Amino acid sequence: MLGFCGIGDTLSPEAVKGGHAYKPVQVSDFAAGSRIDDELKKISPSSGNGPAKHHEAYGLGMFYYARLAEFPRATSKPTLFVTADEGFYDTISSKDLKQCFGIEHETVRTVEIMRELREKYEVFVIKKVYDTHPGFEEQIQAQWETVISRERILRLDDPK
Repeated sequence: MLGFCGIGDTLSPEAVKGGHAYKPVQVSDFAAGSRIDDELKKISPSSGNGPAKHHEAYGLGMFYYARLAEFPRATSKPTLFVTADEGFYDTISSKDLKQCFGIEHETVRTVEIMRELREKYEVFVIKKVYDTHPGFEEQIQAQWETVISRERILRLDDPK
């Protein structure tokens, strides 16, 4: 069984005015066989119009898996792969949690959520080199290394 989560970004005020859809986290059902294709088709590209450049709302996806996803029949610690190319926001705002998941929750620090995620899952980050704007890759890589060990960051220098 495989499940997928598309993580994009929250929207800047300009993007909202421009009519972009708010969908920073899109989670599929778990599926096997030919149903995997059906589930993947449910996840669409996000706008890429976040409030800060070189960042995406990875924290929202992490929050979902840390606090909302449950695996009652798991017989071992599940493995979770997060794919990323940009950095993450330091906090996950109460506004975004309400808008994305419909829950009332205080703003939470991403490092706290990542700690919970590592307790619940074997977490790996598949890190694509950020080449959209040269000069930020080292900073982004260093930020990810503050929440997960370097050995668990699988770097893609030449993704296909």
